[in-house]
Amino acid sequence: MSRDVHMPADDKKAPPDLRDYLGGVRPLAQRSGRVPPAKAAPAVASPARKPRSRPVRDVAFEQRDDGLHMEGARKDARAKLRDLKRGTYRVAPQLDLHGMTSDEAHAALQRFFEHHRGSRERAVLVVHGKGTHSPGGRGVLRDEIAGWLASSPLAEDVLCFATARSQDGGTGAVYVLLAPRH
Repeated sequence: MSRDVHMPADDKKAPPDLRDYLGGVRPLAQRSGRVPPAKAAPAVASPARKPRSRPVRDVAFEQRDDGLHMEGARKDARAKLRDLKRGTYRVAPQLDLHGMTSDEAHAALQRFFEHHRGSRERAVLVVHGKGTHSPGGRGVLRDEIAGWLASSPLAEDVLCFATARSQDGGTGAVYVLLAPRH
């Protein structure tokens, strides 16, 4: 059902324009387009888990880093690395390191791995950022992650790691396959 609107003969002027309604509106002052990184939530220590009491041992890793993609695996976990890169593993928990200093990020990784490591292998996602807003355009944490994952004490928790696929953060994130507890 349509409704015809009839105007009296003496009111045959043009209908109101959008500018008539917005006449007193002025644009806001320009702001920076950069959104500050989210503040990391403080880590909550799990009272059920005790700190490591086992001795730290060296674990041998093979690593590659072409400046864009990085990967590493224990010598006995090369096939697992291939599967991790293909997306065979379900990646559940995630840790976002944006806005953290190097020391804070390293400690957060240790707590995160301790909390999420279980009786079976488990794939996790660690978001370190691409460094777009960092001096030089390269992420500080990105350059340290591979070294941390492939050396003690974190290497004991890690079977392999690889740069994430684009839908999970691409070069700003890394998949990590955690070793089972023994």
